[in-house]
Amino acid sequence: MPPAAVPQEERPQRTLLGRFVRQDHTPTGMGMLAALFLVLLPAAIAAAVFGSRRL
Repeated sequence: MPPAAVPQEERPQRTLLGRFVRQDHTPTGMGMLAALFLVLLPAAIAAAVFGSRRL
C-alpha cells in the first residue's frame, strides 16, 4: 500500500498587489511609499516646470 500523500501548507499566490496591500486592505509600507511617489513626484515636476516660467 503506498504511503498517504502529505498535504502541503496552502499558501496563497503572492500577487503584485499583495506587495502593496495587506489581506485586510490596509497598505503596507511599500504601498505607502508607492502612493507618496505617485502623488509627490508629479507635484514636484509640475512645481519645477511651472515655477520656472517667466511672465
